Amino acid sequence: MSKRALNKDDKLRHEIMGIVPDYLFNLRSYDKVSLETLDNLIENNFVDLACKFNYSPAINDYRDFVEKHKNERVFLHGFITSIERDDYGFYVEGLVGYSNDKAFIIEFANLFHNADEFECSDGYQRCWYD
Repeated sequence: MSKRALNKDDKLRHEIMGIVPDYLFNLRSYDKVSLETLDNLIENNFVDLACKFNYSPAINDYRDFVEKHKNERVFLHGFITSIERDDYGFYVEGLVGYSNDKAFIIEFANLFHNADEFECSDGYQRCWYD
């Protein structure tokens, strides 16, 4: 089965993400992408849910975690590549959360403790995969 081609309407992708196209070396970082924004990108075929960045979880795994905790303030961060690149896409490098909920903090720690950078405390959680 062949992989479905991603939507190449970069202007729409920027609009959905609420960013300007200020690429550096055809890369554009982003932070604070919400579940709603991610779902909009998925609906418009800008995201490969199986995509992993190096040793990070797949985008679908991040999405499942964020949806499970949609009442918490938790966001994706990562980068997009421009349409000029062969690896055009949407990449997730990690999550940032702002939760005091003990169940959230425990699950965050259990799922993402192996990230290259990991912070987990009351009110602030962050993981980043290099």
